[in-house]
Amino acid sequence: MTKFLFIFLFFLSTILSAQKFDGYVISNENDTINCSFDVQTNLFDQTMFYPTSVLKSVKIITEKGEKVKYYPNQLKAFLIKNTKFGDYRFVSIDADKHKNFYQEVTIGKISLYRSYVNNMQPGAFPIEKTFYCKDNELSSKETNFFNFRNWFGKFIEDYPELHQKWMDSDNYYKKNQVADVVKLYNEHFK
Repeated sequence: MTKFLFIFLFFLSTILSAQKFDGYVISNENDTINCSFDVQTNLFDQTMFYPTSVLKSVKIITEKGEKVKYYPNQLKAFLIKNTKFGDYRFVSIDADKHKNFYQEVTIGKISLYRSYVNNMQPGAFPIEKTFYCKDNELSSKETNFFNFRNWFGKFIEDYPELHQKWMDSDNYYKKNQVADVVKLYNEHFK
């Protein structure tokens, strides 16, 4: 029994460990508020935060020491600085009706965002899910599905040369290069 309790408490502490990171939030009124973020981190590496802890809401501590909780419909964006994997910028987007915060990856005619799903293994890093936004339509499709190439190809049909290269999987872009394709697409339409 004590062994089970010890293991349970160990894994619970791994999940619930918290750290404060500096950054800022941008309100819907375009006010920038410098703050620190109270987010969940890995017990063994306090610089590695769990993005799932900011999916539905974010807790901040203002410069005055006030604790405030924000939801996606209350903020345009926020930036968490100096994590193990760099700075993370999260946004609330119209196409989602401001239900979640998404990590901003690429902005342009096609925008890429990431959302995170809890990994059920204690202490494991969350699973990433990529979202594509074009013409204010938010879509997601896993890259390992057989029809991903055709599905994503519809996003870039208005750039025929790139579309043709994307569809020719033998000689050009592979599925794991979709971010590169989006970058080329966005540069073409600047």
